[in-house]
Amino acid sequence: MIYAISTLRNRPFVSAGLTLVLGLGLALPVTVFAWSETGIAIAAHDYSADSVYQFRFSTQGTDTSSTVRNAADYAATIDIVEAADYIPSTSGILTGGRFGTWTWYHMNMPLDMMNLVDARVIPLTDEQIERWTGEFNCRGQFSLEDGEVLVSQQVVNLASTHFGEILDIGSTISIDVLTQVTRRDGNVSRNQAIVTSLSSLTIVGIYSPKSILTQIGRAFESVERGTGDPLRNDHAHVLGIDHSLIIRRDSLSYFELYNMGVQGTFPPSVLLKVSEDVIADLDVGELESVLLSVKSLIESRYRTLTVIGVLETRRLSAQIEAYSRSLMLAMLSVPVILVSLVLSVFTTEAALTRRKGEVSTLRAKGASYNQILGMFVAEAMIIAACAFLLCCIVAVFAAPLMGSMTGGLLVDPTRYALFVANLRIPHSALLIAFGMSLFLVGAYQVQLNRLFDVRDIAQLNRPHWSEAVRDVRRSPLLLSFLFVAAGVAALPLASVQSTNIAAIEILFIALALFALSHLGSNILRPTVARLFSGSHRGLGEVSIYVNRSIMRRRKQLIPILVILTLTITTTNVLLVENYSFEKSMQQEIDYAVGADIRIEGNRIPLTMIEQLQEGFGVTYVTPVAIGDVYVGTSRLTLVGVDPISYLNVGRFISSSFVDRTPSSALTKLSTAPDGIILSVFHSQVWNKTVGDSMEIQYTVELESVSRQLEVTDIMNSAPGLGYSSPGLEESRNVGRSYGFQIGNGFALVNMELFESIFSSDSTNRFLAKLGEPSEARIQVYRIIDSLRVDVYSPLVSETLSSDFGTTLYSKGVAGITSISAVMCCLMGIFAIGLFMGSVVRERKPEYAILRAMGATRRKIVFAVIGEFAGLLLVTVILSIVLGFIIGGSMTVLVFALSPYVNLIPPVAHYPIAILSLAVITQIGVFAAVNFGPARSAGTTDMIAELRNL
Repeated sequence: MIYAISTLRNRPFVSAGLTLVLGLGLALPVTVFAWSETGIAIAAHDYSADSVYQFRFSTQGTDTSSTVRNAADYAATIDIVEAADYIPSTSGILTGGRFGTWTWYHMNMPLDMMNLVDARVIPLTDEQIERWTGEFNCRGQFSLEDGEVLVSQQVVNLASTHFGEILDIGSTISIDVLTQVTRRDGNVSRNQAIVTSLSSLTIVGIYSPKSILTQIGRAFESVERGTGDPLRNDHAHVLGIDHSLIIRRDSLSYFELYNMGVQGTFPPSVLLKVSEDVIADLDVGELESVLLSVKSLIESRYRTLTVIGVLETRRLSAQIEAYSRSLMLAMLSVPVILVSLVLSVFTTEAALTRRKGEVSTLRAKGASYNQILGMFVAEAMIIAACAFLLCCIVAVFAAPLMGSMTGGLLVDPTRYALFVANLRIPHSALLIAFGMSLFLVGAYQVQLNRLFDVRDIAQLNRPHWSEAVRDVRRSPLLLSFLFVAAGVAALPLASVQSTNIAAIEILFIALALFALSHLGSNILRPTVARLFSGSHRGLGEVSIYVNRSIMRRRKQLIPILVILTLTITTTNVLLVENYSFEKSMQQEIDYAVGADIRIEGNRIPLTMIEQLQEGFGVTYVTPVAIGDVYVGTSRLTLVGVDPISYLNVGRFISSSFVDRTPSSALTKLSTAPDGIILSVFHSQVWNKTVGDSMEIQYTVELESVSRQLEVTDIMNSAPGLGYSSPGLEESRNVGRSYGFQIGNGFALVNMELFESIFSSDSTNRFLAKLGEPSEARIQVYRIIDSLRVDVYSPLVSETLSSDFGTTLYSKGVAGITSISAVMCCLMGIFAIGLFMGSVVRERKPEYAILRAMGATRRKIVFAVIGEFAGLLLVTVILSIVLGFIIGGSMTVLVFALSPYVNLIPPVAHYPIAILSLAVITQIGVFAAVNFGPARSAGTTDMIAELRNL
């Protein structure tokens, strides 16, 4: 061990180079595993932090006074429940001043007909107010003292619109709280209701909920009522959490609160908060079952109650599953890991070959094979341990980097800090890295066996630095190279949507990358020598020297060529892979969303078309209606569209329809009132082709009706709708079509036909095209604020977070490829520096002889640089070719590993500008790294070297 430590101390550059090359390669799989494990922990943290409550009660009975209260008290006794908040609520009417008084109230009547302003009144305790703080944006303070009130922004707007009353922080209002009404439908006479008047309350905060989709928002849902304009027949959503007043609970007496829960205008709500500490301590695999046990315990005891929150729990499970499945991203690091191991072998060989004399000296002094092996193994173990430690350090920084990347090398600082705070590195990843680090020990032993030769005892402590010139038969090498390259290029044709097969193919590509680099290096070495032999007129005797040097030093130069080829090729592949993935994903998003703007909501009236075209910059808009009919005993989903509008709006691709262009297929459908476009699957199952008729059945007023339709075309998929064919059983279903797939297949029909079948004047979605796509962000948020609908747009990236699995995988690919590219470059830099330094040190006697023959230091430096420059030039050409071939194949395999099904076949995209910049940068860096050894060659001590020959 002492000898090993002494050796490492005497060779710090070699030891550091080996540590860095091996450590950076081992860091990649640890980074992916740590990213996944930390992401799972953050998903659990977000589940408890992003939403104050995880469950709520919904009652099916009428005994709200006892059952709901008792259930809330029981829920509070469950170990993992931190709080069970029983919260009554009712309507409140603003009175006094301009608001005047009121005589009757109906919460479903337009308020401009009643000439009053109402709101939902929610009494909370101080603890509940504190819990709610994080779910609201508030101007002022979100806390209450006696005589104070919190008012929602919508109440402030209504007061200004209807009465011209400007409410702000510090304003005072009075409220008539309907603590007891005879009818819960809101039809109330002032004389019949029991009213509690709260006078001169000071507004200390004006709030709006961050989201109405949390448990709080859903517990205090809005009701729909007309705006009072009979011509427009518009509806407003009122009396929800965003149209409310919050008062202190002790502003009302116990009996008033009790009556409000029994006979207020709304039933009481019970919200459950699960202890965040319990969630943090639970094993991720147990999390869903433990949370669902709360639901089971309450529902089994109180059968008239339903505990709601399963969807959020399942969403958490889906996020955890997405992280677990994305562990397959570790396969994308396999080529870089192979590069690391190969570089470790070559650098180990370069480091140990020069120690042949040292081994002979030890043998001459009587050291046995086992003693020498022990010294070298101890040395390798120390380097492996340092590499393992470096791997852990790099992973600590790289895993949060991977989890916070927003594209390219851009990082979200907030997300990075969150990953750092919750960083977890699983033991399995550390075991894998430790096992791989022992690879260096094996490499040391192999090299030692090559050095251990009794015939070398007492030989000079200097290796032979020249080889006999051998002719290389390049034809077999070239044929082998072309065969392997053709196999890699053919992978996209043979690839299937299977993660297991994709993993095997990536392993094949990693091995093929090394084989192609080695074969290409053997082919190109004589080529480089011939290039220098033909340039003696320009370079003089330097060209002759370089030519013979390249031809006589195959064992030294092949590793350099392989290192350069592996490094530059892998970097190019990662850049092509990342760029192609981003471009293909953008095409996928465009097609899955279907248009510039996609609008979704519940029962949106078809009259919204006019609103969109008049005030939101929309040029074309088409409703998309969905309903089910039957063909025999099989259910078929019909999608009603306006074919011409759909053609103008939809982002079609050439493969959307089987035998026609989108234009001809939809134009034909528009001229066929009873036309239908079937999926490939349905056309095969029912043996239907273009021109055939088919019978559908549906129900009208409880009677079954049949109708004959004509098949006008066959389709594969449609923008905004997804795959048209059912039966695509995919194991990778974390995300499908970026979250926009319609059920299990569908068929297209005219909107007029659809309306005649289903008699509907509303729909759940619209697709629209903007006149000015550059204004998409403004128009999207105007639509959301004005029409209260969900809007998705490929032009506004933050609207596309509906499918967690897809988003996660996309960011994971960006992170792992970017980090891998940087690590690969760093490994290449250290390996080239280490290897070239070793080569120059071995050849110092040669440089001394050249100096003795009259060569200047400048010529020696120029010869070393020229030799490396020639090798680098041909390597760059080879790497660009291999990068294009392997990058195209890896593009397909990245999608095959993904946890979702893509609609559009991925296509390789080559960022010429980025690749050029990367190659030029690498050439400059490698040349700079080589300058140090070249300069060292020029400063060779001629006398000292010649004396030792």
